[in-house]
Amino acid sequence: MLFLPIVCQSPFSIATFKQKLAHRPYWFIIPPTSAEDPRPMSDNPLVATHLHIYPTYIVTTQERLLSGRRRSDKQIRNQRNLLNNKHTGALSVKAKKRIKNAVNWMVASAQWKRIFDKKSKKHYLFKVNLITLTLPVLDHGISDADFKSKLLKRFVNACRYHYGLNNYVWKVEAQANGNIHAHFTTDTFIHYKLLRRTWNGILAREGLIDKFEAIHGHRDPNSTDVKAVRNIKNLAAYLAKYFAKNETDKRRIKGRIWFCSQPISDRNSLKAETDPLDQKGLLRCLFQSGIKHKVIESNPNSLGLTRRVGELFLIKPSQWRDLISGPLRQLYDDHRLRIRNSLQRVLDFNKWDDLYEISIPTKRIFPITPIPPQDNTPSQMSLTLSHV
Repeated sequence: MLFLPIVCQSPFSIATFKQKLAHRPYWFIIPPTSAEDPRPMSDNPLVATHLHIYPTYIVTTQERLLSGRRRSDKQIRNQRNLLNNKHTGALSVKAKKRIKNAVNWMVASAQWKRIFDKKSKKHYLFKVNLITLTLPVLDHGISDADFKSKLLKRFVNACRYHYGLNNYVWKVEAQANGNIHAHFTTDTFIHYKLLRRTWNGILAREGLIDKFEAIHGHRDPNSTDVKAVRNIKNLAAYLAKYFAKNETDKRRIKGRIWFCSQPISDRNSLKAETDPLDQKGLLRCLFQSGIKHKVIESNPNSLGLTRRVGELFLIKPSQWRDLISGPLRQLYDDHRLRIRNSLQRVLDFNKWDDLYEISIPTKRIFPITPIPPQDNTPSQMSLTLSHV
């Protein structure tokens, strides 16, 4: 067996490398270095470290750009699963992760608002709500597709226009009687009377209020429910678990069963790329006693050996404020601001000022502390934001 070393004097392409590898199956690749910079002088580094940042965890992965390895069986199964993208009426494992991340980003970016109820003469704080939208009659003739396209879509558009709806997540499921209903959470405060008035107005356009009046004798069905969630300790975890559950004992909904606004969707995720040589300095703030750390390893090969493919850091929402600092904290805060200000606009509250007053406290419950400018240290210069 002959090992032939190659000394590269200039950057080479992947196609050239694969062509040479086909004639000589065993190679050592020795990229050129210099005394000032021991790193390879190649435009195509062998390893790139990526950061996937979420409110409850951070994942670091390493991708080998010049790897000639074949795809694993798991990657092949995932590719086939992407081709078969029909809705089954149940949440998959990936769908559960996406809906949890969407809820976590919405809660993390939402501001506390001070609400004054003029009827009870009391102040209380609001961050997010949990709304249930139902149908008032059983004989409604509304299909699952019509409920989402004609009723739920109109409700979202009406809340955007009248109440400044910003970020939201909805999920539809069947009740015990077979009726479809929707769970809806948002960071925009809407009075429960206005919610019922808006939803019943949409139901009236489809003739459902007339059917309800013929049975009960009035036109104001209790078709909406607002659940109090302000006293729940871990609000993000509660909402994420509530929305990600699967109802196995009820009929499955046809078509899409959940959706979220674009700023908190997976298409707007927070990703970053770092230099592998500066990774430990950049992530030094994560190696603390309060943050759980796990090493991600590959499956063992034929010799029983594994390799390190990444790291997982489990983070509590309060630890972003208390423990994490530096460029990671700055990226996290900037992303929350982008989510929060995505659809901000000035609203005319005179339409419903007889119900409540809304104001944002000058002292935020979870303040965003800006990081002062510092010198261009390697740990700060090695982080590049990739806002997908």
